[in-house]
Amino acid sequence: MYEQTDICHCKNQRKTFALYLKKEKYMKVETEQQKLLWLPDYDTGVVVIDNYHKKYLDIYNSLIDSIKETIEDTNMQLIFHKLMHYVENLLIDEEILFKEFHYPKLKNHKESHLQFTEKILDFYKKYNEEKTTVVYELADYLNNWFQTHILQYDKEAIEYLKIENSVTKN
Repeated sequence: MYEQTDICHCKNQRKTFALYLKKEKYMKVETEQQKLLWLPDYDTGVVVIDNYHKKYLDIYNSLIDSIKETIEDTNMQLIFHKLMHYVENLLIDEEILFKEFHYPKLKNHKESHLQFTEKILDFYKKYNEEKTTVVYELADYLNNWFQTHILQYDKEAIEYLKIENSVTKN
């Protein structure tokens, strides 16, 4: 089961995030960022994890669409809300799964998730101050997270679990 302190920590982050969901401003910017497509090679073989990763790409692609069009604050608020939902669901579910199957790098994985969560909260705070400039940084950060954490680190962890613990596709 999940440690009580970790669950409380996440609830505190949700409350902190909720305090920032207030402003409404509008702007337009341009970018070179491209949308990302889910490819069969990205599948880990664990359906629930793959579905979360696909939802992450949907969030990223929504951000790219917003950047290429007129960025409305309402859309950005929704994107940040979806990112926090991702944090509160996938990242926690992953950690529970990894703990249940005694993944040896769980501590590092949890630290990576915590850093991601803190970075998203920082981006949100900066967004409310700087607006357009931070949107580009957020897109770069999310793209990098997908390329490094999801496609490499998560896939490596799931492979370990499948080999060592017979984790199934469900």
